[in-house]
Amino acid sequence: MGNTLGIPSGPVPVEKVLALCVDGTFADEVATQRRILDASEPKKMSREERRAATEAELRKHGVATPTPADISIDELRNALAAVSLDTFWQQNARLHPNYGRVKNWLYVHEKYREHLDDLEKESKGVCASPDERCCLYNPSDPVGARVKVRQDVGKHFEDLVAKMKEHHEFEEKQLFAFYKKEGAKMYAKDDYHQLMAAIKGLQDDHDMRSEIFVRKAFDDYDAKKTGGKWQQERQIGQQMEAYNIVTKNHMEREETVLVRRWMELTDDQYKLYRTYLSTKYAMVY
Repeated sequence: MGNTLGIPSGPVPVEKVLALCVDGTFADEVATQRRILDASEPKKMSREERRAATEAELRKHGVATPTPADISIDELRNALAAVSLDTFWQQNARLHPNYGRVKNWLYVHEKYREHLDDLEKESKGVCASPDERCCLYNPSDPVGARVKVRQDVGKHFEDLVAKMKEHHEFEEKQLFAFYKKEGAKMYAKDDYHQLMAAIKGLQDDHDMRSEIFVRKAFDDYDAKKTGGKWQQERQIGQQMEAYNIVTKNHMEREETVLVRRWMELTDDQYKLYRTYLSTKYAMVY
């Protein structure tokens, strides 16, 4: 049961985790993770010790304990495998008792996704009515058509790019910086190196500047003295679609890498993370 902010009031029940495991979404990943967990589990443990150890790990991942007695140790191990997955929490962050830590960041990502979808539709000239086709290029008014592309779609695009640039600066200078500097003290050596490689990949995404291809399509369109041809109009839509895909994939990778780790910081680690935030972002993240 959550509060009025949509943040869970306590740890997630193990029954909820198990219900999500059996719907097929995570079945293959859970099976693989279960084999990894079982291979690393101490061999000489009593049933009671094994259950206690599993519950201790579940608590670290935001799951309520003690667990109901009618839930078998095998089911608990499956639940542990699920909540150990980055993808599980990327898709189910709202269940975690520390969801409040990532709520605003994920909200920003969702708003960006909405803008990206709107831009793709706008750039392809799609109207609200499925029976109507609104071309960006109007042969009877070529100059006006060119201005419309620049002013409407172009401005919307540049506004979004500017907002995302500011968002990326927060991630690089504060969020990523925290994990780079403090991660070695929080994670095992292999886990830390894996995290650093993932963060480097996210940083490389930021540096890729994929928006330049959309800008090039706009520039090619503007260069036509007649107001543009259908080929140039279509190129804007194609490049915007590609930008949409690339940017959404990047945000999904960010969420997969960071959401679970962000929510699972201990209280002391979270306090330390907060010291990396500027005054502006301390009110948000």
